[in-house]
Amino acid sequence: MDTIVVPAAIRALDSPNRGTATGRATVLVPLTYAFDEPVEQILGAAEARPDLRWLLTGKAPEGLSAAAPDNVEFTGYLTDADYTTAQLSADVICALTTQEGTMQSAGFEALATGTPLLTSPTRVLKNYFGSAAAYSAPVPGEIVAQIDELIRNGDAWRRRMLDLRHHRIAEQQQQISSAVDSINKRSNGRASGRRILP
Repeated sequence: MDTIVVPAAIRALDSPNRGTATGRATVLVPLTYAFDEPVEQILGAAEARPDLRWLLTGKAPEGLSAAAPDNVEFTGYLTDADYTTAQLSADVICALTTQEGTMQSAGFEALATGTPLLTSPTRVLKNYFGSAAAYSAPVPGEIVAQIDELIRNGDAWRRRMLDLRHHRIAEQQQQISSAVDSINKRSNGRASGRRILP
């Protein structure tokens, strides 16, 4: 039996008013506080760059905010609209994992908004994002160095993400079309020509 893999659905999310309202570069860190997220190392990077605003989403564990530097804001859960606004106003989205096989949904979200992305140098992430993203091991100094690069050359990194977004959207449309054709061919063979999908 043929297998068709349909990739994650990416849709373009843009805003004519893109940019930060605070005048300070913002690093958005979407988190679930799962075991594979290097939260302590991210806080170490934030401490090393007090001039940056670090937004950590999700429900933080008890006591974590007390241990964080003053430039870290814990947003809690955000509505879809507020989360999209945070993505579009961020200078960088930071989505790190310590697990080799983890695909980052926050990476898909960075792609949707064309936001410069810092992620982990795992095979699965490098295969998907290629040269459109920057990569860092979970080490504060390395995280900071890569975030500095993404902020310093933000326009170039945004163009890379937008180019990749265009490619991935075209790819998903092609694969969805192939999947629909395959389903219709199989249903035609069993139902005397009836199509079950447009």
